[in-house]
Amino acid sequence: MYYSSLGSVAFLGLLFFDVCFSVAPATAGLILNPAGTVVIEASPIPLEARVKLTSGLVSGVEGFAGRYFGETKGDIYVSENGHLVFAAGEADFPVPLGSSQASIAPLWDDYLLIQSTVSQPVNNAVLADYSSGHYLAVTWQNVRLEVETVAGEEFPDTNRSTQVVWFEGDTMIRGFEFKKDDIAFGYVPHTSGADFGDIAAVAGLDKGDGTFSAIQGTTDGSLSASQGNLLAPGENNFLLFRPGVAGSVPNNFTADSFQGGYYRGAFSLTAVPEPSSLGLCFVSVAIAVGFAIRRKISSFSCS
Repeated sequence: MYYSSLGSVAFLGLLFFDVCFSVAPATAGLILNPAGTVVIEASPIPLEARVKLTSGLVSGVEGFAGRYFGETKGDIYVSENGHLVFAAGEADFPVPLGSSQASIAPLWDDYLLIQSTVSQPVNNAVLADYSSGHYLAVTWQNVRLEVETVAGEEFPDTNRSTQVVWFEGDTMIRGFEFKKDDIAFGYVPHTSGADFGDIAAVAGLDKGDGTFSAIQGTTDGSLSASQGNLLAPGENNFLLFRPGVAGSVPNNFTADSFQGGYYRGAFSLTAVPEPSSLGLCFVSVAIAVGFAIRRKISSFSCS
């Protein structure tokens, strides 16, 4: 009987650990795991790829109600080059914020997505994921830069990834409470630390009428290779833009972080499972306890 009880306890412990702590965390540096619809797999020749998310490609996005500078957007396009725009035919090569082009740019650069082959399998892609009432997320995963490629040589490996999460409603993710219309950027460096490679990028929010909100530490969102530390590198770190008005400072932001209608800041997620995952833990353990008690009662009955 003693050994049987020990076996039940061990079983419960293993089950609790498997359910509660084996929940797959977001890819290091990203807010959400890359998921959803693959919208771009490889760079076309000779033009850059741009895909209209609101064309039915990603289910439900045509009804997305997130606001940008206080306005909802009817059309949303994703470019392979690390930004979202709201009209066809916009420039794909990075231009500083404050232009006439409205865009959401977590890391706008000259990317190169290559086709996977048998001799060189790759897992680069642009993915879009929509959770109704919560968020629209777009991830540029394992993207190379055009400047990294050398004719006749193999394409270099990279972990460089970037993600934008645009919130349609208040949403809790790994202990952090995002608010409706928040826009968050997550990053994975090219190699490690703050190394994002030879970037000549632009990052921030552009309204398209001269109004913009750049990532902190830049004047117009322009970033060079030596400024990777501005991208909140780190496993659970991210950049957040929260709409507001000057003088009415949201919690955990600073007054001087306000620019162009948004407060800006660097924040962190916790590494624990989300509340829904914790709920699953307790439900699973309760079921396991029920089975263990039932088995014990059966053992007493048989004896």
